[in-house]
Amino acid sequence: EIEDDALTPSNDGKDHYDLGNVYREMQLWDAAAAEFEQARHDPSLRLRASLALAECLQETNSLSAALEVLESEGRSGSGSPQERVNLHFQLGVTYELLGNFREALEQFEIVLQQNSRHAAAEEKIQTLRKRIGVESSSS
Repeated sequence: EIEDDALTPSNDGKDHYDLGNVYREMQLWDAAAAEFEQARHDPSLRLRASLALAECLQETNSLSAALEVLESEGRSGSGSPQERVNLHFQLGVTYELLGNFREALEQFEIVLQQNSRHAAAEEKIQTLRKRIGVESSSS
């Protein structure tokens, strides 16, 4: 019987992810985070659930934990191209919240390289360049 629990049904991750989104909409950050943590066990949802988990951690001012989740996913290399863009954007937001403006700028520049129409990334880049006195990309 215990072995059955270890074999997570494919819809179990989706159920946790969906419930996490309900909690997130209600701004129940800790409950949402717990659901997204469970949803991360489903390989098909791992990156999306990790992005949502990081957002919840940011909302509760657990910035180091959010960064750890995002950096771990960054190293994994998994996810669709759009999910990777979202990952780099979230990394940028987290670095910015932590006051690591150069790292944030680097992440937003990656977003713009992968999606030249990403208006939010463009805006973040302009703001950060002014803030740290960088005129153009160093790459």
